[in-house]
Amino acid sequence: MQQKWRLIEKGNYDAYTNMAIDEALAFSVKKNYVPVIRLGYKWKNNGGVSLGINQNTNDVNADYCEKNRIDIVRRPTGGQALFHSPKDFTYCVVANPDGKFEKFMDSYNEICSWIVSAFSLLGIKTEFDSKNSILTNNKKICGNAQTRVLSPILQHGSIFYSLNLETLEKIFNINKKIIKNKTISISDFGDFSFNEVYEAFKRGFLKNKDYFVDELNEEEWNKVNELLKNKYKTDEWNFNFNKPIKGSCHVQ
Repeated sequence: MQQKWRLIEKGNYDAYTNMAIDEALAFSVKKNYVPVIRLGYKWKNNGGVSLGINQNTNDVNADYCEKNRIDIVRRPTGGQALFHSPKDFTYCVVANPDGKFEKFMDSYNEICSWIVSAFSLLGIKTEFDSKNSILTNNKKICGNAQTRVLSPILQHGSIFYSLNLETLEKIFNINKKIIKNKTISISDFGDFSFNEVYEAFKRGFLKNKDYFVDELNEEEWNKVNELLKNKYKTDEWNFNFNKPIKGSCHVQ
């Protein structure tokens, strides 16, 4: 019998809370074995920068981010730094490591196939490449990262709704012409509303799935607050400089 998926829709939080929610959901899946799709959540204020778990903070212009109310948080997943604008469309999938999710690349291929399907509903032809990114016209339109350390697999990613090249240039100290040559957004293909994008991704992610819509429960919010206090709002977690230089997800 097909297992039901739990769908948590939208939401608008700061960078620290977004990462704490994703990890709290991993604890829930480990406990109750019900897989979760968190779809279309946003980043408050002026957005946020998420660093890969093994990334040097020097890859980001922290002074610029502080002056412009752009939060910096370290993800529980790998990969490179990523700027999440307030308009970007973010997802998180937490599933048990079995079936299509048992092997690392099989799980990546499965989840990214949902994203490719969603883009096709918007009339945007995309493909999943060997660097775990979604490309269109040989440019990145979606960055993805996954961890299995938490026992369930946790994969999250950001779909670029629009690109502020000047902001990206200042955050990552990378010439905006280089960013423009490497990255593209949904807005480059038309004037899509958030609801249009959301409905396309909801259909792409939930095709042939049995699911129910839900919200975080009290136990999960307690876990979120614990993670905020002990992890995601601490300098020890976010600002560890003894990490390799990795650069920006927007420019591979």
